[in-house]
Amino acid sequence: MADLPFLRGQQAVLRFFSGSSEVVLNAKNWKANPNVTKIADDVCGEDRSRLDRVVNYWEYSADCYTRDMAALDAFLADVANDDTGVAPLDKGAGVRVAPRDGSRKAYVATEVTWDSVDTNAAGRGDRVMITVTFRSRYYKPAKAA
Repeated sequence: MADLPFLRGQQAVLRFFSGSSEVVLNAKNWKANPNVTKIADDVCGEDRSRLDRVVNYWEYSADCYTRDMAALDAFLADVANDDTGVAPLDKGAGVRVAPRDGSRKAYVATEVTWDSVDTNAAGRGDRVMITVTFRSRYYKPAKAA
């Protein structure tokens, strides 16, 4: 088998959904990582701790280019919905990765909570960026299309 080139951002896409609509995130970069509790059990008579970990939930962030304020508007609509005291809007996220061997991988985040949408404006020639952060209870493989 030939040695495959490493993945590039072009082959890894993050998608976010709130309510029944996709919130388009033109991500420059994004990350998904587990929030874990590290365990070290010190047993008498042993020279090292017995190690374990518990995955509490998953954390995500994305730095996104913006041509409109749709991500902020969707976040504010989610906050307004929560303020009314009705059922929260369904939210979810997905990742699709296309390794350069022709295969496809997909992952889905469920039981999602939006944490923040930060607007970042810099110099007059710089792009306005939006940083989106959210968490999910689960992050699992899914069938790739």
